[in-house]
Formats: sequence, C-alpha cells, structure tokens
Amino acid sequence: MGLQVAQHDVFQRREWTAQRIGWATMGLVVVAALAGLLGPGPLSGRTATSVDGLVEVRYQRFGHLEADDLMTVVLAPAAVTGESADVELAEDWLRSVDISGITPEPMEQVATDYGVRLTVATEPGAPVDLQITFRASQIGPIDAGVRFEGRALSFGQFIYP
Repeated sequence: MGLQVAQHDVFQRREWTAQRIGWATMGLVVVAALAGLLGPGPLSGRTATSVDGLVEVRYQRFGHLEADDLMTVVLAPAAVTGESADVELAEDWLRSVDISGITPEPMEQVATDYGVRLTVATEPGAPVDLQITFRASQIGPIDAGVRFEGRALSFGQFIYP
C-alpha cells in the first residue's frame, strides 16, 4: 500500500491561475519597457512642431527622476533671419527640472513673464539645434513649453521614480 496524499484540486487550480497571471504581468512589463513606455524607446520619443513648421521640439515623453534627459529645439532655416534668435522656456517646466547644459551656449539668459529667454547666436538662413540637457526633479506629469517669436509649443512629460 502506497502513501496516501490528499490533493486539493481547487487550491491547485487557483495557484496555477495566479502563477499564469504573474507571468503575463511580468511579460507585459518587459514589453512596455522595450517599447519605451517606461523610459526612452520608440513609443517615448516625440516631436512637437509649430503650425508653420518653423519650430520643432524633440523630447522624451517618459523619463526617470534624476536621470539625464535631452530636449532639442530646432529652428528651421527660414525662421533664422538675424544673427541671434530668442527661445523661451516655460517657467513651469523650469521649476520641474535641473538644467545641466545648453548647447550652443546662450549669449544671454533673461527672466521673462513666460519663463526664461535664451538668446543664441545664429547664422541667417542656417538651422539652429538648441540642445538642453536636464534632470527631472519631481515625479509625475510635467507641463513643458517652448516659445519662439510668438509660436508657442506646449507638451507634456511623465517622470517615473
């Protein structure tokens, strides 16, 4: 006569179901991370463009607290008419991030009602790529905005812990 072990079929089915749900959840997290929903990736990279197409902002929709991030403001050649251009960054965004670098370095930075105006040297008819390196200093949604000669671009970012 063999060893008699009582089986709990209901318990076993519940355990298998919980196990499958756990594996599916882990798989979804991995897929979301690879797609860019938890940080940089194909679904995270965004571009905001003015109606006339003269100003463009490239940014990551999702970021992480205290992680290096990059926003690029691109002025089309047709938008650059003088030897300098003024780009303004929204005050709400500036309060939510710590800027660690701006390339090319602005000739002047002035506080305005909108936020901060950066004056950069330009060559007439040549495009401008203003790269702003920053680190988010708060978790959650961040409202961002860039303004150039009356063209305002608003967009949002979400910062994970």
